[in-house]
Amino acid sequence: MEQRKKFYIALAIYAALGLAIWLTIDNTTPVFVGAFVPFGGKGTTEWLDELLQVRVTLRQLTLTILGAFAALTLLHWTLDQIKARRQQREELEEFKG
Repeated sequence: MEQRKKFYIALAIYAALGLAIWLTIDNTTPVFVGAFVPFGGKGTTEWLDELLQVRVTLRQLTLTILGAFAALTLLHWTLDQIKARRQQREELEEFKG
């Protein structure tokens, strides 16, 4: 199967998964993502704890992960295109030379 066709099929699958995530996962349940900072005395790092704690919903988290996979797919496809052009250029130079 041609690389471009595979790429478009992968993007369509990512879009379908994104739509399924959007329609099925509730957007109201918060998931706390953050870091624990174990230094300082009692009460001295409350502002830092609040700064490092990010509230996202499960829908946002899963869509972000899916978006990362889609971005990696795009990066991989672009790299393959660059390699193919470079190989064609080298073959053309060998044929001329």
